Amino acid sequence: MFFTDPPFTSSSTNLSSISESDFTASRLETSSQFTSPSLYPDDHTAETSISETYKPLHLSICTHNTRGYNDNLKQQVWEDYCLSHNINIASITETKISQSNANAKFPRSQQFTYYWSCTDSCKAGTAIMIQKHLKPHVHKILQFPGYAIAIDLFFKHDFKFRIISIYLPCDDLQLRLLIQNNIIQWIQEANTKNIQPIIMGDFNVTDNLQSPSIKLKLIHYLQHNNMYDLAKHTHSLTPTWHSSRYSSRIDYIWANHTIICYLTSYHTDDANQSTLSDHNILISAWEFPYAISGKRRSATKSKRRIFAYKQMNQDLWQNFADQVTSNLQSKNTPFTTNTTESLEATWHKIQTSIITAALQHIPNKKFTVRNFQHIFSSKASKLHSCLKKLGNIIRQVKASTHNHISVPISYNQDIDQLNSLYHLNIPALSLNFNSLPDWIAAANNEWKTLYHTRNLENIKNIREQINDNIAKRCTKLQNSPTKMINSILI
Repeated sequence: MFFTDPPFTSSSTNLSSISESDFTASRLETSSQFTSPSLYPDDHTAETSISETYKPLHLSICTHNTRGYNDNLKQQVWEDYCLSHNINIASITETKISQSNANAKFPRSQQFTYYWSCTDSCKAGTAIMIQKHLKPHVHKILQFPGYAIAIDLFFKHDFKFRIISIYLPCDDLQLRLLIQNNIIQWIQEANTKNIQPIIMGDFNVTDNLQSPSIKLKLIHYLQHNNMYDLAKHTHSLTPTWHSSRYSSRIDYIWANHTIICYLTSYHTDDANQSTLSDHNILISAWEFPYAISGKRRSATKSKRRIFAYKQMNQDLWQNFADQVTSNLQSKNTPFTTNTTESLEATWHKIQTSIITAALQHIPNKKFTVRNFQHIFSSKASKLHSCLKKLGNIIRQVKASTHNHISVPISYNQDIDQLNSLYHLNIPALSLNFNSLPDWIAAANNEWKTLYHTRNLENIKNIREQINDNIAKRCTKLQNSPTKMINSILI
């Protein structure tokens, strides 16, 4: 400890009885280093901090109709093209590979992992190939045999993506409708789970906004649900398919509006140097900050300072003690507890005086540590989770109303759970479209109630923590003042 005097035993104990010689190194010289919180004023002393390594996630995502992927030479040339262009994730369509052939043929790839959706049709088949270093991030795989496949990729800081590769047939409208409905369900599920969908592949149709054709159902859904066609977004409306007489734009990459800000480039490339297909290659580049490593949320960091006590000698300790005394006197610090000044004010003067002296006379350095303090209390966190769940349901119902899509009645189970847990009055969903606007209005009112309840609960919890800490400090100052003063630099 800094002081060798016994603890204060009465309310009239005199602080001035603590002499300067009591600031000795007897206790400190036996310790190598102590740390203390970042309560210090700005200073110009030498300090070092642990810098965070900023490493964004760079993803290059492309789609290409290969017009068959059975030829060994075409496979090798395409993989070489992906490697030379730093493509991390590729959607290939119209692969024309059966399931048994895919499983037997492609485990030998050294650079890529393939996820197949195969059928025996000579005009179908799609796959997603990812570089092998991304494989540990694959969380889930979904398939519609022969025509669609989706993989979920999870990264740090809540960067979650659902990559969907599709091939829509142009000669079977019923099958095409079934595939489109299935993909729409995948997108809705992703939005509910806060996963960002990226849809790409061969749609076999141009994006004619005026046409009510069933062929355009998926494109119309994407257009009306805040999804961006990257070609339009970047003003790169070039044909993606061409023949000797015709050309059209039938291949697309669509992305959710919330991640469009991370798009760094988009362009198309012909296949003359790779697969020799009559479809162009659509390539998008993305940069997601801190998805691999780096900066944490500011709330999970705190700065601490290390005092190197072993570097001190008797003269330095004496200088430190003299400076503390001078600081205490300059701040008119009361030296007894018989004062009208509040205990908190007196403690602040003592703490500041010691810290200021320590920064001047004790070698030290600063570093950053990570903590895991939660923004909300436990109960408020549960309320926050329910708030998000209700918000997602409302958002999905609004989207269904806008696009005249039936609302999943399965949401009623979640609604019943919310009502029972938090005494809400959210009405059950109905299949009647005319009643949905009233349901949305009622659900919004309950959402506001839940929102205010969460905030009140969190404020109450924070106030209780502050009051508890103040009470503990006052108790320790009264019962163990010496220990409290010594703790300033520990």
